[in-house]
Amino acid sequence: MALPMRWLCATEYKPGWISATRLIRRAKSPILFAGLPAVPANGSNIMQFRLLPLAGLLVFGLLLFFQAPAGAQLFETKAAQAFMIDAETGTVLFSKDADKPIPPASMAKLMTMEVVFNAIKSGRLKLDDTFVVSENAWRKGGAPSGTSTMFAKLKSSIRLEDLIQGVTVQAANDGCIIIAEGMSGSEDNFAAQMTERARQIGLKTSTFVNSTGLPADGQQTTVRELAQLALHLWRDYPDFYRYYGQTDFTWNKISQRNRNPLLAMDIGADGLAVGASEAAG
Repeated sequence: MALPMRWLCATEYKPGWISATRLIRRAKSPILFAGLPAVPANGSNIMQFRLLPLAGLLVFGLLLFFQAPAGAQLFETKAAQAFMIDAETGTVLFSKDADKPIPPASMAKLMTMEVVFNAIKSGRLKLDDTFVVSENAWRKGGAPSGTSTMFAKLKSSIRLEDLIQGVTVQAANDGCIIIAEGMSGSEDNFAAQMTERARQIGLKTSTFVNSTGLPADGQQTTVRELAQLALHLWRDYPDFYRYYGQTDFTWNKISQRNRNPLLAMDIGADGLAVGASEAAG
């Protein structure tokens, strides 16, 4: 009996990497997975992600599952939290402490992009719109910050599409703050908009304090709601989802690879995002 081929899962393990990925190769339909790389219980080649040399991986994505005996347990995981659903039917396939509040870390950028994609879809923004790099964005998220950045130059003007690629490919904190300030006047205002938008799409507890996911008191989500957010992005913004599968991005003569390690594993991954946070464990 073939396993359902379109699943969505979220897990949280311990301090370390966070990733979001969609895998579609060799499957009649894809599996949306969010969480820690799981270890197959039956020895079949369901997932090979435990080979990743990462301490604590939170993965979002669509994963390929192969044939498995009917009734077999799909996987085992040491993850502290996990959540998996059939993305086509909404059936919950696996759940483990899925509603425990956790810091979203860089997965907050998924919500940042949801706000942006929604604004473009509704006609309030265009990909050719430009945003100015403030000193605040440059210092907090740019080269001086020592965090993931697209190296936006102070006081330069950047096209929205370039900022989107900076965020989706490079997890650029400066890109997030530039967008937040350009859309809402300040990052605080934008974060409030993120939380409001989260409620509108059905995320009941996720609360955002900034656009980047950098540590902040009061910023929280759950693996269940991260999975819901990932599915929403995939379903509602097909024209923009492609950015998450982009393997690299060159801007301002600086080229960076996508921070999602699964994209380079030749397993059919084509998104979503990656990040890390000590507090996320």
